[in-house]
Amino acid sequence: MTNVKPSITHTQGFLDDCNSVTGWGQTDSGLGATLAVENDDYFKISGTPNAVGDEYTYYTLDNPNFSTTLYPKLVVRWKTDVASNGLEAKIKAVYTAGETFTTLGFSTGWKTTIIDLTAAKEVNSIQLWADDNPDTAESYGAHYVMFDFILACGLFTFPNCAGGLRFTPPSRHVASPIPTRLCDVTQFLGTDSATVESTSNLDIGNWKRSTDSVNGDVFLDIAHNSYKEPFQWLDTGTERFKVTLDRPVFRREVNGSKTSHMLDLTFREFRRSNGNLETFRERFHSEGQL
Repeated sequence: MTNVKPSITHTQGFLDDCNSVTGWGQTDSGLGATLAVENDDYFKISGTPNAVGDEYTYYTLDNPNFSTTLYPKLVVRWKTDVASNGLEAKIKAVYTAGETFTTLGFSTGWKTTIIDLTAAKEVNSIQLWADDNPDTAESYGAHYVMFDFILACGLFTFPNCAGGLRFTPPSRHVASPIPTRLCDVTQFLGTDSATVESTSNLDIGNWKRSTDSVNGDVFLDIAHNSYKEPFQWLDTGTERFKVTLDRPVFRREVNGSKTSHMLDLTFREFRRSNGNLETFRERFHSEGQL
């Protein structure tokens, strides 16, 4: 398990969880699209390309005002309703001078894309695009693009999980005893939130960011900022989903004259909407990696 190196976002400069359209202004070019919130959880841009030529809509959020020096990554989770020939997803970060314009493309399952922003810039606005592709067809019918969240942040990769990593996607059943019945009655009561538990050796690898003084400070930072950062994005290399950091435990273990430093972490799945709105692959294995 020493080769397992999860990644986690941290130190957020901007987060939109795509559960309110307030502040997002539309610019439309022939698409006639609409923006709505689905299930208090996702943006859905819907439109019908119906002419040869470039048809698109983008929605702009002004004044996120964050520095790419402090927050160098832009993380976006998105999907489209078709794998080609329809509306593709794009995202643009507009700087005081210049921009980073990323064509996300098509994906019928939720996909997470990590964008490296241009260094030493100030982001003045974010744009979410739905753009017809290719432009040569007269009509594709009605299509949509969805966005789950947009996050500007830092990114930390664990140097090791020397003590192992455990992913638990629990299902909740209760066994009700019935008098005179031979066997309980089993009832399904939904699921608990999934968890990821890991154990790492802080004496192996570099556990400090450039501004840290103690190995593993990034996890103290994440735990402390929980009051203003509702979730982080975790990528174990296999599982990928929103999490909260529930219980960081820093262990100093003495063995003779030697002290080893271990770190136990518990991450818990974070959701706004019911997990049954996604497939198990979308819920736990969103495409893309940190």
